[in-house]
Amino acid sequence: TKTEVKSFFERLLQTRDAGIRMRTVLLLLKHNIPVPAPIIASIAEQQKYLGVFYDALQTEGSIGLLADKYKDQLQVAQRMLLHSSSYEKFDSIVFLQKDTVLYKQKAGVTYAFKYRFKKTDEWKIGISGLQPLDLKVISNSNEFTLLTSKNLKVNEPIDAQVQLQLKKLQYGLRKAARYFYVDQDNYSSGFQEYDD
Repeated sequence: TKTEVKSFFERLLQTRDAGIRMRTVLLLLKHNIPVPAPIIASIAEQQKYLGVFYDALQTEGSIGLLADKYKDQLQVAQRMLLHSSSYEKFDSIVFLQKDTVLYKQKAGVTYAFKYRFKKTDEWKIGISGLQPLDLKVISNSNEFTLLTSKNLKVNEPIDAQVQLQLKKLQYGLRKAARYFYVDQDNYSSGFQEYDD
């Protein structure tokens, strides 16, 4: 009956699993069924889901339902980086710098972070992007999203270390250079290939 179906979806929206809540919200919105703003906000608050949720809302034409505070490139980049890992919890992730990158004849922005899974771990470098140069526009592109396994060295300039990882990442996106420049021990995997 209709009341049983409604009750079922209400229970799904109250579950602790943010992934199930997100898929339920997207399904309801796809069928033009309104969803309470606090439920949308509760999903956007989840570090692991904001990037994916933003993209799905944008695809559905429902991005206006997301509060402005979640429409920030840096925040989306950070959350996309977190989502790229199979690890459930990070101890810390801290923004380091923003860089402009040219990729496929198009300029964009990448965000570099330092991260660690446990408080006792060394800091490692993570990169997320490619975001548009216009800071008011957000992209779901993850071509430059990577948790490297490279430790952040305290005795070397951060910019030089990030630039080296960016260069390896750029070369790694080319088939011809992939095995020379890609670190096979990265914590996130999956390069998007394109022909040289």
